[in-house]
Amino acid sequence: MPLIYLDPPFNSKSNYNLPFKGQYKKDVKPVMAFRDTWSWSDQEEENLNYLREGGGK
Repeated sequence: MPLIYLDPPFNSKSNYNLPFKGQYKKDVKPVMAFRDTWSWSDQEEENLNYLREGGGK
C-alpha cells in the first residue's frame, strides 16, 4: 500500500479555493478553502495569556 504525504505551503500569502459546480457546468464558482496568511488578533493574544496563566487546568 503506497503512502501519500502532502505538505502544504505555509504563509504563502495566498487564498486557496475549491471549485464549486452549480447546477450547470458554466456555474463554476470558487469557494474559499483556506487563507494562508499569518495574523495575530486581540483574541489570539487573550488566548495566549489565558494559557500562560495556567488556564484549562
